[in-house]
Amino acid sequence: MPEVLAWADDFLMPYFCADTTGSAPDHQVTAVYRSGTPLTAYEQTRPQPLFLGRTGLRFDSGGREYVQDTRSGDLFEIRPSETLAHYRSQDPYAIRDPARLVRECAVDALCRKGALRLHAAAAVVRERGLLLLGAGGAGKSSTLAHLLAEGAAFLANDRLLAVQEAGAIRLYGVPLAVRWSADQLDGFADGRDFRQSYATCSALRRTDTRAGFRKYELTPREVAAVTGAALVTEAPASAVVVVDRGPGTGTPHVTPVTPDLDLLRAHTLDQDPAFPAFFRTALGATPADATPFAALPWFRLRGHHRDTSGEAQLLDTLCDHLQ
Repeated sequence: MPEVLAWADDFLMPYFCADTTGSAPDHQVTAVYRSGTPLTAYEQTRPQPLFLGRTGLRFDSGGREYVQDTRSGDLFEIRPSETLAHYRSQDPYAIRDPARLVRECAVDALCRKGALRLHAAAAVVRERGLLLLGAGGAGKSSTLAHLLAEGAAFLANDRLLAVQEAGAIRLYGVPLAVRWSADQLDGFADGRDFRQSYATCSALRRTDTRAGFRKYELTPREVAAVTGAALVTEAPASAVVVVDRGPGTGTPHVTPVTPDLDLLRAHTLDQDPAFPAFFRTALGATPADATPFAALPWFRLRGHHRDTSGEAQLLDTLCDHLQ
């Protein structure tokens, strides 16, 4: 289906690249769209979270491993080198889902090599990665948007991988739809135009409301286009910023803090139900080592998220550190 391939190209690039060598893939995703009675002859099942708040059942049948979406009946057969997805409809969720599975295959492969999955955002300043940690609603996305407005490059929003390479930590962005409010978009000259043309962008997009604010969905490439920021897929980690920009946090200010590895571990995706551990190695895998992050400088950014002076102060502090 051309819609499936078009969305995968728009969503996954440039974090992925097309292989023109003709070599056999390590893992492939095969999507089949047809109505029919789903496989139900199973006995023992285990709960399995799926994307976008959906739930499923994980089970074994005939020596093979399956996951079934309890809402739609979509069935996923997880083989050693292939994931076979049987979709019972061609709704937007089903058209977008193969791209998610391709993404999870890649994440799974990197986790076998010791990558750490993180629920975090990241910007790049002077070719160095800045990791943004914070609880839900702490202001990570707003802080990232303000940093982009100040000239930082975009690496990731909400999800990334940290890999130890040659004694250093390298951050890899993971393609994930970015959901920004009107206030966040209107901070950029092209943001309002994007909102006005949103309905014609794609019928596959989700529009949701959180805390009373409508959220607009952008692909990473659209974030770069709207903000004018460079889109970077990887960068060496240079600092960790704990974001706390909720109500009552006062005037924006940046302070050095002691590295908090327990906080970092709390932001690993193994403990975050919003990101399902779909593949085999993600289930029960040994958590990657977080201790190298203790060698990085840590800062805390507080203050109301609509006051951008905190980001300017943060960039000044980081630039002094990177000199």
